[in-house]
Parts: sequence; structure tokens; C-alpha cells
Amino acid sequence: MKKQIAAGVLSLSMILTPTIPAWAEEALDAQNASAVYTTGEGTGSEVTTPSEGEGTTTTAVAKIGDTAYETLAQAVTAAAKDAVIDLKADAVLDATLDITKNITINGADQYKITAADSFSDTNLIKVSGNNVLKLNNVTVNANQKCRAILAKDTSRLELTEANITGGYLSGEGGVFAPGVFATNQATFSMNGGSITGNTLANNSEDYYKKYSTDLWIGANANGTVNTINGTVGNLFVNANSYSANNKGACQINGGKVTNVYVEYDQYGADFTYTDGEIENLYISTPTSGEAVKVTPVKGTVYNGGVAENQVYTVTFSGATVEPQSIIKDKLANKPANPKKSGYTFKGWYTTEEYTTEFDFTKPITANTTVYAKWSKNSTSAGSVSQTDFTITADKAEGGSVSVSQKEASAGTMITVSVTPAEGNKAGTVTVTDKSGNKVAVASVGTNKYTFTMPSSNVTVKAAFTKADGSSAVDNKDAIVMRIGSKTVNAYGKTITSDVAPLIVNDRTLVPIRIVTETLGGTANWNEAAQMVSLNINGKTVTMQIGVVLEKYGVAPIIIDSRTYVPIRFVAEELGATVDWNESTQEITITK
Repeated sequence: MKKQIAAGVLSLSMILTPTIPAWAEEALDAQNASAVYTTGEGTGSEVTTPSEGEGTTTTAVAKIGDTAYETLAQAVTAAAKDAVIDLKADAVLDATLDITKNITINGADQYKITAADSFSDTNLIKVSGNNVLKLNNVTVNANQKCRAILAKDTSRLELTEANITGGYLSGEGGVFAPGVFATNQATFSMNGGSITGNTLANNSEDYYKKYSTDLWIGANANGTVNTINGTVGNLFVNANSYSANNKGACQINGGKVTNVYVEYDQYGADFTYTDGEIENLYISTPTSGEAVKVTPVKGTVYNGGVAENQVYTVTFSGATVEPQSIIKDKLANKPANPKKSGYTFKGWYTTEEYTTEFDFTKPITANTTVYAKWSKNSTSAGSVSQTDFTITADKAEGGSVSVSQKEASAGTMITVSVTPAEGNKAGTVTVTDKSGNKVAVASVGTNKYTFTMPSSNVTVKAAFTKADGSSAVDNKDAIVMRIGSKTVNAYGKTITSDVAPLIVNDRTLVPIRIVTETLGGTANWNEAAQMVSLNINGKTVTMQIGVVLEKYGVAPIIIDSRTYVPIRFVAEELGATVDWNESTQEITITK
């Protein structure tokens, strides 16, 4: 009976199973013989690599279009020119990823390319020839095994929101730049992302190594500009132009770089930055030929030129001329004669008294202001002379402020110089027109500022602070408190509070007890009722913790066992006047 059932099942199976034509069998055999094919979409797509008739399944690391690959190296090998490779998982490399064609690798802002523990090559990724590698939204981590990326020959490396880290080299001999090394005539661009956390074992003495740990770029590729807009730790700019006809440039146009070292070159390649922050800029000493052109026009250099050479700012006052950044002992460039309606330009002078003409053949050895001298054109019948507006520099407490000229026509560039008193430092400089509107002010060097004259009289004010950031003015007629500080200046005397004013949800809050008692009142606390009673100048004010003060839209709060109220409460309920200084974060209370 069992045999009969089995025979029946077999017969049914034969009936239900179609006969496969010969051409279909050949196609199926060809598919099974393929090394790689897709079985799904997105992360977790499977790659089947048949072996001796039995398939094995692993997770896809990369895809090109609909084709999935078990490793990134396989995807790069199979990629056509200008292919886009999408990572679908972290890629671990056990050998250098050699880029010999134009390729884009996308990391989807979550995937990494890392060195395997067994990695023993010098470079994790290498792009050479005349090829382009684009890395988008991916982290490259050399895992302390090797250099992260090498770009050589005439290749181009483009980073967009990419993070390069974990590069490591011994630092012996000529081995340097463990992060990104763009050498020969390779070019480099960076938009967002970071290059940090790359190290050399020996980098303490050799400036090549000391300043190249994260990024080395050569400004040498037939005038090509290497651009940086991201976060970089240590940057070495090697100005190897090869010839006077083959100058290149390196430009920082945003982001932040901690240390920049610019090496002079005999042919004078350019280093410029137009925006962003440079904490420390170092310039090497030239050996021969033309100097490197360094033009930090905008942005911030916190410690400019502190190595062998200093970078100084030459400011042109009284005319619309951009300031120049000049390396110590180099010459300023004489600008074209400026123009001003109704006036004739009479030359550049060393002071605003116009007693000595400025000598452009003498080297620059300090920050320098050059003053434009003008003579007003005579007016003929029916003509209207150019109107000059007045510039008033308010008397400053804690220092002094001066302007390059007392009168100027609209469009004239004015220089403001501030001099802090001993123990003080410059705070903010503000310029307002006759209507109280602020005029844009630009910092052009230490304690030097410029603004363009509007069609209005203006007032210039300067604020100064002490070394700790507090107000430089000891106000003997007020109580002065600063956000985050327990030090209170009460009518010229310094006292210490046990709590500090603070900002909560954009509201400035002050500890009410010390304010009330300093103003000559008393503050009493009822623990059971959670009530605060204030008595001052014969007036009693009560409030309950957690109950909104309707007039102010906020409730008193307790922080560190002290009751805080908004400063407007102090002004209106205690009969005081309150001033807020945004630059110093100070509250001044007067009665």
C-alpha cells in the first residue's frame, strides 16, 4: 500500500513539473555560474556566491545601481568610469583601495571605510593618475594602521561632508601626512566634514611632520585652487610650484583650521583665506625668489604669524580700499588712487594730520594705518559741493577710542582705533547713525576696526572689559551683576553672592534676596507657604513659588535654595532701573 502511495505521488510530481527547454537550462546554468547577482534592495541586500553548485549568502557592502557586491574592493574593480558606489554597510579593507578611474563613493552619512586589524600597507585609499575620487557623507577611519588617503600625480580628491580620522604613521624618514596627503600635482577640495585625529609617532621637532598630521596639500597644480571649508586640525601647505609659470594656490573659504603652516616657495605660490577661522598661522622663512602671497582678508587669525614671520595688517583709512595682510619686512602694495565725489586725492600719509607722506618702499614691521588726504574741489556757479557728515567718538570708560577723521562723505572707509587702559581689554565697538540704526563694523586687526560712512552723522562707542570679562567701569551708583558670576559690584564695592544670575528660556533671572538687601530692603521666606515677602522703601511685595506673576508671564523659581525672578520684576516692583549689556552679559541696577 505504501509503495502504491509513493508511486502515486511520484506520478503527480511528474505531471506538475514542466519540462525545461534546453535554451532555458543554458540560461539558468549561466546565471548560477555568475559570481555576483542581486536578490533584494537597500541595506541588507544579499549577494550569492555559488560554490560547487551550492550557494552561500552574505550581506552586500556596496551597490552600483541594482548590482550588489560583497566587498567595496569588488565594487571598485567592477565599476565603470564615473560610476557611483553606494555603501550599504561598513566596508573593512585588508589592502589598499586603489582608485584608477573616476569614482564616487556615497556613505549615506552612516557607513564607514576602515582598515582591518591585519592591514599592513602604507595607504588605506590611494587615487592616482588623472582620476577623480569623490567621497560623500562617509567616515574613513585608518584605525591607527596606515595613512588614510593618498592623492598623487594629477588626480583630484573631493570630500563632501566626509570625516577622515585614525591615520597613523611612524614618522620616520620621509614618512609624513598620516591623514590626507595630496602631493605632486594632485588637487584637493573639502566641503564640510572634518580631518582630525591623525597622528605621527615622531612629530615633535620636524615642522613637516608637526603641522602635517591631518592634511598636506601642494599648491602646485597649474593654477588649480585647493579649497578647504570644513574642520581641520593641522594643515601643511607645501607651495611646490615647480616653475614660475606653474603657480597654484591654496584657499581656505570657511570652517576652522587649528594650525596652518605655509612653506615658502621660490616661485611664490599663493595662500589665501576668505572666510572661516585660523587659530594659529605659521609662515616659513623664504630661501630665495618671490615670497608666498598671504592674504587673510576676512575671517579670524587668532595668533597670526607667530613662527619665523609675522603677518601684519595695513589699513587704508579715509577711502574705500581693502586692507592688506603683509608678511613682516615685506612691502605693502600701493593701491590705485581712490576717488571721491567732490574731492581730489592728494596722496597717502602716515598720520591723520597729513604731515608725512607714506613711503611704500619701506618694509612693514607692524600693523599700520595709512591715511588718505583729500582736497575739496572748488564749486562753480550752479554746482553743489559734496556733503561731509560728522563722526563723534564718545568718551569711553576703561580706555580710549579715536577715529581716522572727524568728517567724511558717504562711502568713505573710516578706521576706529581703541586703546584699553591697563588691566583692561577691548570689548565691542558700535557705530550708530543719527536715527539710532547700527552701522556694520569690521575688525581689521588688534584693536582696529573699519566702517563705511553712511549718509548721516554717526556716533562711535567702544566698550572695555577686565581680564575676567566683567565691566571695566566701577559704577559707584549702581549694582552690577554678570551672568554666571557670583561677584557683585555694589555701589563701588565688591561683594560675593552665593549664587549667580542666569538665563533660563531666554529670560534673565536674578537672585532676589541679594538684590533686595543690597537696595536696602529685606527678604523673608515662609517655607510652609512657599512664599517670599519683600520689604523695601515702605512697600511690601509678596509672591509664591510656582505661581505665575501675571504681569510678567513667569513664576518665581527656586534654584540652589535661592529664589530667582525676572529682571523686569526688579525694575517695576522695587522701583529700580535695569540696564542690560549684551557684550559683557552684565545687569546694572540703579535707583
